[in-house]
Amino acid sequence: MEAKSFRQALRPLLFIVGIFFFNLFARSILSPILLQIEAEFSISHTIASRFFLFISLGYSVVIFFSGFVSAKLLHKGTIVLSTGIMGFALILIAASPQVWMMQMGMILLGAGSGLYPPSGISAITNMVRPRDWQKALSLHELGPHFAMAAVPLFAGALSFLGSWRLVVGAAGGCVLAGGVIFWAFVNVGKEPGEPPTFSNIIPLLKVPAFWVLMLFLGFALGSIQGVYLLIPTYLVSEAGFPQAFTNTVFGISRFIPAAALLSAGLILDRFGVRRTLFMLMILSGAAISLLGILSGNWLVMVIFLQPAVGALLLPAGLAALSSIGPRRSRNVAVSMVLPVSSFLGNGGIPALVGFMGDAVSFAAGFIILGAVMIVISGLTVFIKTNPTDD
Repeated sequence: MEAKSFRQALRPLLFIVGIFFFNLFARSILSPILLQIEAEFSISHTIASRFFLFISLGYSVVIFFSGFVSAKLLHKGTIVLSTGIMGFALILIAASPQVWMMQMGMILLGAGSGLYPPSGISAITNMVRPRDWQKALSLHELGPHFAMAAVPLFAGALSFLGSWRLVVGAAGGCVLAGGVIFWAFVNVGKEPGEPPTFSNIIPLLKVPAFWVLMLFLGFALGSIQGVYLLIPTYLVSEAGFPQAFTNTVFGISRFIPAAALLSAGLILDRFGVRRTLFMLMILSGAAISLLGILSGNWLVMVIFLQPAVGALLLPAGLAALSSIGPRRSRNVAVSMVLPVSSFLGNGGIPALVGFMGDAVSFAAGFIILGAVMIVISGLTVFIKTNPTDD
């Protein structure tokens, strides 16, 4: 298929953004109802925050092998299968009477979610000409941010049902419907994926930027999704905000990254990938640390600021990652980097912050996380860029 301009590819691109919306919507739906789950099963913050580690476990394992699936089902079929598995997993979680069954459902949820990114990003970069990748990937990143804004509002709107189980079950139905709509109305992603064979993997392992981007994308995901998963619990249990106020403010704050992402292409064009990543790692780390330092109205201001800064990290990192290796094996680079990055960002980081919430405080966990991001920002020197990037 001949690559199109951003404007020509906009319609199918918006459908792909919708699928990415449901991907993050499914993985984030437990966040605003985590305290209800803790109360029903009488579990601690540490145990509850490990739920996201189970999701990341399924995600990380399956995303690595997703190339074998997309090689048979093509990218479009893989994307549709992803939504079907996630919808079923949410319904299973909603019906689970015991914690271990919920954990199995979360592994399945992560597995379904892990099928999407290599095929979704490959479908975009195959469909859109290279000079428009930054615009397309920035638009793509609107999906999860709208999802993270919608999740607390969705949970609040369905709170009248009186049970977190009905909220999760309803979310599962929405995800399944999204997959059906994509299958019926989208005619892109007809290319097969490449399996992660040694001939595709070895050249990537020799590139220093590959390893740096793996680490950076892990902290980028941690700064957005990992922090997101625990902020509602932190605001209610430690910062002293009411639950209703927390869900409203938290939901509205997640629309701010959408505005930031609209400027992502201009920022990347102006400063280049390497300098953009360096600046954003420092700014994002500082914003996360401030979550643990400030209180009251100042804390509310940072809740709006932090996701806006973190949102710009992912399109910059993904644009750099998409330039590693040949076009046909682009999904392999994504499927190798994102398992480790996701396990770190969506599993390890919330588990660590949750542990700190029990052992010391959530605030201490946020301060440590932010400080580490600032320290490792210097690794951008290993990311080689084109002359136009400097």
